[in-house]
Amino acid sequence: MSRETSMACLGLISPGLRDLGWEDGRNIVIEVRFADGKLDRLRGLAEELLHLNVSLIVAANSPGASAAIAATKTVPIVMVEVGDPSPQGS
Repeated sequence: MSRETSMACLGLISPGLRDLGWEDGRNIVIEVRFADGKLDRLRGLAEELLHLNVSLIVAANSPGASAAIAATKTVPIVMVEVGDPSPQGS
């Protein structure tokens, strides 16, 4: 998913979050990261989010989901546009 598509999707869910009482910067913080096509950056980005003590990671593709799964076994991961994110043999 491109940066533009991801940000558009975020814009689409923001009203729904507000309807549920969640407002970015008030009672929820949405941390956004992009690898910009550099798949070798994904694990580091996932670890960066974990150092921020996030409550949830949203991965927008299979490589991102795989990186998040490899980085944590405790933080929930929501996967969007993902095939099989599990590493081969697990």
